[in-house]
Formats: sequence, structure tokens, C-alpha cells
Amino acid sequence: MTVGKLAIPRVEAYGYDSYKMEEALMNQRVKIIAISIAVAAGLMGIAYFAAAQVIGFMAKMHGS
Repeated sequence: MTVGKLAIPRVEAYGYDSYKMEEALMNQRVKIIAISIAVAAGLMGIAYFAAAQVIGFMAKMHGS
């Protein structure tokens, strides 16, 4: 706690609080972006897998 007070010159409580709020918002935004990227990657993986299954099935049908 004291380290934070030393690192950030605490001119007024409001300024300090808004800084902390901004930091929290940034962390949240980073988390949201990371989650959305993970979800998108997951969906892409599922789509590729499904496409591979369909192509494999089509190839089997044509082969026999």
C-alpha cells in the first residue's frame, strides 16, 4: 500500500482513485480481448475440424 502511495504522487484522493479505476478498466479490457480471441480461435478450430470431417466423408463416398 505504501509502495503505491510513493509511486503515485497522491495530490488528491479523486485523482488517485480515478487512476486506480483506469488501471482496473485496462485490466478488464485486456481480459475481455484475451477471452474473445480464445473463443474465436476455438470456433475456428471447430470449423476446421468440421470441414476436415466433411471433406474426409466426401472423399470416402467418392472413393468407394
